[in-house]
Amino acid sequence: MANTVTLQSIIDGPKTHVVKIYLASDGAAGELTDQLVVDVSLLLPAATKVSIEKVQWSLNGFDAILEWDATTDVQIFTLGASASTSELDFTSFGGIPNNAGVGITGDILLTTVGFTATSDTGVIILTCRKNT
Repeated sequence: MANTVTLQSIIDGPKTHVVKIYLASDGAAGELTDQLVVDVSLLLPAATKVSIEKVQWSLNGFDAILEWDATTDVQIFTLGASASTSELDFTSFGGIPNNAGVGITGDILLTTVGFTATSDTGVIILTCRKNT
């Protein structure tokens, strides 16, 4: 078997992209490493990068690390395990901009920590502002 990673585009508008990320461990495959969760080249209209305006999550049994993709990935933040929904909202100041350096792709990656039991499931909702 394999871990389940399902990406659902909720909004892909001219300036905003919202994606729901569903994660479920199969109990055997282990951690996710640098899983692509926002591919800016697939957005319509395409963007060169995005800023994160809001992140909501509920993770059962594991943590998730979000990173900007680059030659050396840049950590955005760690989302801790939480049975209830947690939220970070950065809309009041325009969001968290991509500060990756050399080799920046504009994409967002996800890596898990402790994603090993069949009961490990989670949902992350990212609201992103497109930058061209």
